Amino acid sequence: MNQTPKPRALAPIFDTIPPELKALSQWVGWRFTWRAGKPGEAGTWTKAPFRADGKGAAKSTDSATWTTFDQACAAYQRGGFDGIGFVFSPEDGPEQT
Repeated sequence: MNQTPKPRALAPIFDTIPPELKALSQWVGWRFTWRAGKPGEAGTWTKAPFRADGKGAAKSTDSATWTTFDQACAAYQRGGFDGIGFVFSPEDGPEQT
């Protein structure tokens, strides 16, 4: 089946991201990647997370693949990513008071 055109991502507006999130080292770069469908099925574009240092895929379950907000922004601005993303983890649950 033919691949559909790559989606166009909106540019991040960095100033609108809350400082509480910016302070956490839970950031990744992401880019659209094509995932082929099974035989007879259409493929689809997905937003795959990548390490900002360029060393491969990031994992939502591996904090060693995450980075700081500033490093994610710098990697995005250098090119090669369609956006940046924040990784939520189980430790991000409600604060206990």
